[in-house]
Amino acid sequence: MKPHYRSLAAGLALALTACNGSTSTTTPATPTPALANVAGQYHGKVSDSVFGAGKAFGDFSQTGASVGGRLRMTYASKTVVNSVAMVLSRANALSGTAIATIGAAACTFSVSGTYDAATFVLTGNYTAVSGCSSENGTFSLKEACFYRQSAVPSPQRDAGRRNGKLGPDAAGLHAC
Repeated sequence: MKPHYRSLAAGLALALTACNGSTSTTTPATPTPALANVAGQYHGKVSDSVFGAGKAFGDFSQTGASVGGRLRMTYASKTVVNSVAMVLSRANALSGTAIATIGAAACTFSVSGTYDAATFVLTGNYTAVSGCSSENGTFSLKEACFYRQSAVPSPQRDAGRRNGKLGPDAAGLHAC
């Protein structure tokens, strides 16, 4: 064998030995937390930069991480009904868009918030993106009852299952 072929063969043998002799460790995957079920009816407070303090009522449905519905805000001088579309993260953060017609203006808002699965409270804020310049506000909504998400098991909600019917869950919240 010629000298340069010997060194090439030796190099390949060394590389193959290194590949075959290596050990790799695989870390087990961390289980992904389930998405909270935020679908339900809510009531609470809103504070708006234009209309002041008011009452808020929400009605939201959910499919996977997509949350949508209606958020009605009642002030002393006006009632505003928003159509809301949000995305829920595994950390229970929500972000999305709301639209409403206020007077003659079609307004679009950026919405963000957090759902506390222990207290069933949704808190957040909104800021006008178009149509209602500089309007913004905050809201705090307590879940009054929940909507079951199709056939998806929900340990959070199934604690109240009795004889095939849903009663109050472990925190006393009941199905709408």
